[in-house]
Amino acid sequence: MSMYHDNLTILIQGPLDLTSINAIKNYKQFGKVVVSSWKDMNVENLEHLLAHKNIKTVLKEMPDINDIVGADKKSTFYYALTSMYNGLKETDTEFVLKTRSDEFYGNLFPFLESMENDKIICGNIFVRNDASYHFGDHIFLCKTKYLLKGVEELLKCYTKKKPLQSWMIQGPHIAETILCKSILKHMNLVDSSKFDIQIGQKINSQAKETFLNNIEIIDINRCSPFTASWGSANKKYINNFSNHHRVRDNYDYRS
Repeated sequence: MSMYHDNLTILIQGPLDLTSINAIKNYKQFGKVVVSSWKDMNVENLEHLLAHKNIKTVLKEMPDINDIVGADKKSTFYYALTSMYNGLKETDTEFVLKTRSDEFYGNLFPFLESMENDKIICGNIFVRNDASYHFGDHIFLCKTKYLLKGVEELLKCYTKKKPLQSWMIQGPHIAETILCKSILKHMNLVDSSKFDIQIGQKINSQAKETFLNNIEIIDINRCSPFTASWGSANKKYINNFSNHHRVRDNYDYRS
């Protein structure tokens, strides 16, 4: 398998962080690179970023969250969606692999092996099989158009430009499940009117089968060397990750 893919962009989103900036040279071996972050970032990190050639850098003002509805203002979810959206608008490839700025994955082959299967391919950090459509949003790959449409709809609903649907509301629903549902909706794989009956942590057999048929879970230990992060717990995983939800791949998810 060729390392470089003309139809792939690695999208690094979030506050500028040397963890991902120092990985850009490696990422460029696999595809195009887009970095989407904020203008008011650490100057030293910005200097390191701008030293890299032939990448797209998107630096926007941080969004005002005072008037948003549905997204938890104490969460980073709305910021993450916004930085994703800003980067996706500058992405011109069929596929995008979304990563976080505070993480690094050296080996992307486990994701690229199934890239043409028209599925969401996600890392297992922190996939759960006890919550409906809870995929791994730290690193995942899908067609750019699906992710762009899914993120755009959520942002429009949170900023009152479209009616907010109950499955989008953080609190009764988890950020990872909201994003996953929105992508699957725009892949025309699920009827979003059925999302509202799946409240909180409950999961039914139909949702589980839909997940298994359309999402491939990758054990990130296959992507070594890597640095993964659990931000709220202030924890780093260096080349060794164990999902406390006990899901490594699709086989574990089913069991």
